[in-house]
Amino acid sequence: MDALVAHDPSKLSVARAVRNTENGQRLELGDGLWNTATGRDRDRLFVTDVTAGQVAFMGTMKEADVPVAVAIRLKVVNRQVAEIETFVVRGGLNNTKAGAELEKLGKPNELFTTEIAPADQCDARRADQGCQHVLSGLEKNDGKGLYPFAEDCDRLEDGVRTTNNPDFRMGSGFGGAQASPINPATMSCKEAFESGYFNFVTRIRDRRYVAVDVERGLVFSFVFFDHAAGKYRTFKLADGRDITTGPTSPWTWKSLRYSASKKERSGAWRRCSSRCPTECCRAGAIGRKGCRTARDDQFKFEDLRM
Repeated sequence: MDALVAHDPSKLSVARAVRNTENGQRLELGDGLWNTATGRDRDRLFVTDVTAGQVAFMGTMKEADVPVAVAIRLKVVNRQVAEIETFVVRGGLNNTKAGAELEKLGKPNELFTTEIAPADQCDARRADQGCQHVLSGLEKNDGKGLYPFAEDCDRLEDGVRTTNNPDFRMGSGFGGAQASPINPATMSCKEAFESGYFNFVTRIRDRRYVAVDVERGLVFSFVFFDHAAGKYRTFKLADGRDITTGPTSPWTWKSLRYSASKKERSGAWRRCSSRCPTECCRAGAIGRKGCRTARDDQFKFEDLRM
């Protein structure tokens, strides 16, 4: 963080062939946010996996003195940084700004930072399985899957609460003439999944679980969310009602997320995503030159607290 704000990559010990990406694009070290960062937030969240040699960060920084949401992953080999993967979220949900909304929340929820009693900890494999259950339940969501959410789960996207929130309308940015018969933003995380509303998420692929903090039950992962649109926007909810919703054109969210597990309970889940045209992201490789990533206003930041 200090090196970013100083605009000085030489402050880092990096491998000769260090790989640097920002919002999915390969950049020379020193380009992108390295030129524009002007400050960093006090309240940050880290996931450190010593075994895997990975450390991940989520929080906010200042760019031209304006708050932006930022997520960074570092791969360390032989005490040198070999990979830097950065997401910068400059836009927001429903005309808000993710960085400003996240700063309003203050420090991370204590669930992210509290160590779990050894008897309640999951090993890395079981923590990954918890993430898989959630992602598989979201893919072609039909309301009949395994949804391991705690009853008091809340989700925030771009710092805006999108569960248990009657003041927010889910899907208002999708377009199309037909209004949704339900608003899952008024439901809990589990209720929304059980409704079958997210059936328009046609595939969740290339799931990478890159860092696991067993002591705090945190998993840091990358995935791709495909939305085929077209005929896949029309389907039946779990209660049998017909619905047409979801994105009106094909796209892929490239998603970075935290999730947490404690025994049978799924814990916190945080996501930062970018949109790129589906046909350009089939390979699923972060930073592959053939993948055109989206404009800055097509990135979002999501945080599920359970």
